[in-house]
Amino acid sequence: MSLGPELMARHKALLEQAEKLAGDDPDLLLRVQIAHLPVQTTQIALLPTDDPKRAGVLKRYLALVAKAGIRRYGEWTSMDQFRASAAK
Repeated sequence: MSLGPELMARHKALLEQAEKLAGDDPDLLLRVQIAHLPVQTTQIALLPTDDPKRAGVLKRYLALVAKAGIRRYGEWTSMDQFRASAAK
């Protein structure tokens, strides 16, 4: 099974619904947002670099990883390295 556009849209919709259901609970909301990172990572990888949607996803992604204290993008890449390469 591949992560095609339909499945991506379904995952995105479910995670957005979960964010709404988290309501005013900041800990729960953060956990849901962190669960959303793999979908955002895939969007960043698949959207063309000149697509305005990609820039928005990347901005939200980088803000969240900073908030969550995530310092690595995979095993070998720092978030600083990822940030620099994703901005190209």
